[in-house]
Amino acid sequence: MSANAFVAAMDKRQLGENGAAELTAKGVGNALVALFFELVRSLSDASLATLTKAALTEASDASSYADLIVLAFQTRATRGMGKGEKALFYKLLALLDEKAILATLHLVPHFGYWKDFLLLQEVPSISAAVKSKALELMCEQLKSDSAELEAAEKEKSMPKLSLCAKYAPREGSHFDKKGLELAKKLSKALFGEANEAASKRKYRKLVSSLNTALNTTEVLMAANRYEEIEFSRVSSLCLQRYRKAFLNESLKTPVPVNMQETGNRHPHDEGRVAARKALRAAIGKKVVNGKQLFPHEIVEKCTRHNKALSTLERELMHAQWETVRESTRKAMEEAAAEREQAVRQSLGEGSGLADLASLKATLPKPIDLGKLVALVDVSGSMHGTPMMVAIALGILVAELSAPAFRDRVLTFESKPNWVDLSGYACIEDKAKALQRAPWGGSTNFESACEKILHVVETEKLKPDDVPDLIVFSDMQFNDAGVARKTTWETHYERLVRRFEEVGKRVRGEPYPAPRIIFWNLRGAMGFPVDAHAPNTQMLSGFSPSLMKLLLSGKDLIGDEKEVTMPDGKVKVVREGPTPEETVRKALDDSAFDSVRLALTGVKEGPLAAYSFATEGFEMVDIEMD
Repeated sequence: MSANAFVAAMDKRQLGENGAAELTAKGVGNALVALFFELVRSLSDASLATLTKAALTEASDASSYADLIVLAFQTRATRGMGKGEKALFYKLLALLDEKAILATLHLVPHFGYWKDFLLLQEVPSISAAVKSKALELMCEQLKSDSAELEAAEKEKSMPKLSLCAKYAPREGSHFDKKGLELAKKLSKALFGEANEAASKRKYRKLVSSLNTALNTTEVLMAANRYEEIEFSRVSSLCLQRYRKAFLNESLKTPVPVNMQETGNRHPHDEGRVAARKALRAAIGKKVVNGKQLFPHEIVEKCTRHNKALSTLERELMHAQWETVRESTRKAMEEAAAEREQAVRQSLGEGSGLADLASLKATLPKPIDLGKLVALVDVSGSMHGTPMMVAIALGILVAELSAPAFRDRVLTFESKPNWVDLSGYACIEDKAKALQRAPWGGSTNFESACEKILHVVETEKLKPDDVPDLIVFSDMQFNDAGVARKTTWETHYERLVRRFEEVGKRVRGEPYPAPRIIFWNLRGAMGFPVDAHAPNTQMLSGFSPSLMKLLLSGKDLIGDEKEVTMPDGKVKVVREGPTPEETVRKALDDSAFDSVRLALTGVKEGPLAAYSFATEGFEMVDIEMD
């Protein structure tokens, strides 16, 4: 081995926080994949800059650079395959090409909301040009909405308005304080600088008239018109934020038994009492919104030690949880249908497989949650939000698994614990049951894997009966034990080896390792596998929307084959999706075609030569409340 080869090999390896062998970002072998995996809230600014710089350096052409812009929007997107992250998105805007950001900035409300344009004003590293363009876009939309409202009033029709006015900064608000003064800037941009007082007055009138026409929940609340609120139309976050007001419940004292009908906040206010009854009815009919919430936001409310939920709050949390679960299920069904259609098209008319039975026999088994077991890291390093996310996503996976694995979760810290949630009916009880499991010790991932291997061996399972694994963790596992004292071996390599050993004992030939999905919840800058590891995926973040990626790409039960591992040894694995293919699937989703189309207008810089086919493109409005 040459000196250069030695240095290159060493650059790819490291020991994690708890002594386990893991890969560095260089060891992943694809800077875009490494960045995708580490885009979580706790990622430091320095690490984000390092990972982004590496991805920019690796972007060899305009198409590769476009992927980075799409990745930024995928990070922000609140639907589809998006992570729904705001702060990370703003930081990426500051690190990427300014011309590309300016060309796509008008799409921000489409993937996020209009308030993004205000929030990014507070990020020092974002350029003045981008901040100015954001306010310009708000001005244009307010003008357009004002004209639409005026025309609708003349025609006595319903205006089609954006939600820009809902988020437009008011005088004296947070966004109008010294240093920002956004209301002042917008009023001047809209009505001129000659008479500041007159401009402010016109701006107030404009924003007020548009919000009155929007008739948002907040407008009705401010006017004490609670009885007019239609709870099937109230956004997920609004329901969470103002649930006590809607339920007419005191913030400090529980609702006594004799006030269950009226609530104890304003029991003599007929409008507030009517709202409580209307929300109770909406909960019963399962028409409340929840799918825009992160699952852990519900779990956090359910597990607070100092604030017990009221009966109706408990019912609301469960109703919103059910909405999250069903929207995730629907997304998975759509992904499965898309893949089936793709296979139909690839087979063609003359394949002789046009009938459904033949097609299903030919299709690879779908990557679904059928035989997937969630491994939930509840060790000390996961304390706080990461642990809440792990618990929430673990429960969600357990609920979406096939009947044989449903409502089962394997938690791990110093020791693994197999938790049966089947006896609990609502999300509060399930969350508390997982919370009661031992937690806070070290991250003994090895023992969790050995628990699974023990069952595989003692029950002599067939390879197809071995469950696949999804690991919700910060990826900072303990040292894998004796074997690593003499050889460099990551936990994934060890898992492949151990399945091979157990298979030889049970059936005389190696077991292929199950498919394993590593879901990162903390920016610790360690990687479990490289970008090309077969039958593995690397995901990250707090959103269940990415579960759609578990049903995309290659088959779950693929053919067995021998592959050369990073340590040079040949192992038996199943063919399946790789981390690189997973990222490719996320970024190539048609939801981001609008971003790619906008980038074709950039005529300078790294995207000057970028092109994108626009056949059949149609942008669907998904602006969020």
